[in-house]
Amino acid sequence: MCERIRRGENDPSEALEKEIWAIAYLAHPYHHSTIGWRSDFEKVPIKKLRTFYDTFYWPNNATVTIIGDFEPAAALELVKQHYGKIPKSPQPIPEVYTEEPPQTGARRVTVQRPGELGVVMIAQKIPPATNSDFAALRVLSTILSDGRNSRFYKALTDKSLTTDVSADPEFNRDPSLMFITAQLTPNTKHEDVERLMLAEIARVQKGWRPNRRSCRGDRQVCRRYGLRARWFDGHRVCPQRVHRCGRLEFVLSSRRRRETRYAG
Repeated sequence: MCERIRRGENDPSEALEKEIWAIAYLAHPYHHSTIGWRSDFEKVPIKKLRTFYDTFYWPNNATVTIIGDFEPAAALELVKQHYGKIPKSPQPIPEVYTEEPPQTGARRVTVQRPGELGVVMIAQKIPPATNSDFAALRVLSTILSDGRNSRFYKALTDKSLTTDVSADPEFNRDPSLMFITAQLTPNTKHEDVERLMLAEIARVQKGWRPNRRSCRGDRQVCRRYGLRARWFDGHRVCPQRVHRCGRLEFVLSSRRRRETRYAG
């Protein structure tokens, strides 16, 4: 894990994203990096690690995802055989109860380090993955950044201001962030790229309507996240779809637990 942290520290985009999460969320646990900070691994007591493991690592806080050509009944029997012996948590799994207060203005962070290539990253608050608008955000991200016909490619990369621009809404249980990341070419000014990125976002906000390009974006999202298949043991399967269904089931089951508790 220490090596993983070192690689992240050497990646300009990852280092900047970590700082953005920290300023975007002041109260919610998303403020903290999932992998943690270097001092966490260097100084955390073993007893604290064991307490965390004993609190959260239980079958009723996990999702099993199965990929392949199988009989559901037989697969479930195998799951019961190998996992059914593990007891559920003796205590309820702690739920996140802290809600991020409304943001009252833009927040900005600058990370300065040696290197020739810059990064501009814009993050917008978005609904959780269970929200009905999340699929639309996936389509929007494709329209903005996927391929040579995308808006950011034409506005930035085609003009040699960036080497790449990506847009990605984070797939999380609670309200999250949509990141737009631009990798700058040498000698390009950060403020110029930021201005053009915000201008494209403003164009979408003011006058975007579905058209042929958005339909292509919808199909591209389907191909990327739902229909991209591979061969495993002679069978054609869709690992992206299965993986995302597994994550979505975990998100939905977490929300169902909260709703049941609130209703009771």
